[in-house]
Amino acid sequence: QVEFVLERRRHLRAEGEMDEKQAARLEAVERNGNPYGLPSYSRSEWLLDKGVPSIEDHPEADVIYWIGCAGAYDSRAQQTVLAVVQLLQAAGISFAILSEEKCCGEVVKRLGEEGRFQLAAMENIEMLEMYADKLFLTSCPHCYNTLKYEYRDFGLELQVVHHTEFLAGLLAAGKLPLAAGAACRIVYHDPCNLGRLNGIYEAPRRLLQAVPGVVLAEPSRTGDRSFCCGAGGGNAWYNVPEKEKISSLRLREIQTAAAPDTVAVACPYCLSMFEDGVKTEGLEEAMKVRDIAEILAEHLSL
Repeated sequence: QVEFVLERRRHLRAEGEMDEKQAARLEAVERNGNPYGLPSYSRSEWLLDKGVPSIEDHPEADVIYWIGCAGAYDSRAQQTVLAVVQLLQAAGISFAILSEEKCCGEVVKRLGEEGRFQLAAMENIEMLEMYADKLFLTSCPHCYNTLKYEYRDFGLELQVVHHTEFLAGLLAAGKLPLAAGAACRIVYHDPCNLGRLNGIYEAPRRLLQAVPGVVLAEPSRTGDRSFCCGAGGGNAWYNVPEKEKISSLRLREIQTAAAPDTVAVACPYCLSMFEDGVKTEGLEEAMKVRDIAEILAEHLSL
């Protein structure tokens, strides 16, 4: 149904029918290079200030960590980015970030503005072509799918890996020694763009199962039958007029089926939606929401 919805949105956009808040997101991407409408210069500044190298200054780096808009500007998603950085450093990985990074255009495309997406993609490709021999690492499944597959339509082939895949490889190679922690019951929520769209189900689970003290439980709907967090298709950026929040429905389902201490995610938008849902449902004392990278970093044995 995804292509059907996209085609319908393109039609509505062509007819000039678009919600004001959706239009504001498009304008923010065009004006500031991100849907948050925040200054472009602050996208990577906070990481550079922490000593994270840029590929422009360290062209010998093997891996480029693509931060993404959420990872760059959302304070909660920034914690995931810092956890990934900590794990990469602990494993001795030669990596850097792009100081000139800007939105990949995924949210623009999902809102039906195909022309603006193509413009954003072509501008990014002009910058990324010189780094096509590098491995691109990202924590955002939305960026992952766009960079790896949708940029191919414009002639750019990139090697792209999600952080759960990359970290699973480091773990298998013995580069991420993990220490035991308190016993914890965890449910992993499959993000739509990582799971159903790209078939990545096992790597996140292997990571969690490797953490000493973790018991991995499954919700009633899991894997290719997982249930959306509610952020897909650009819905993270405005309030959808719905009877109940999708994030609340999913959290209640998880709580009923598995009663976990922690809901583990692998997407910054799932993280944001569930953090909001936990508060809405009054579950702050019952469960935490953590990215898998955060859980690994907390158990890292240095």
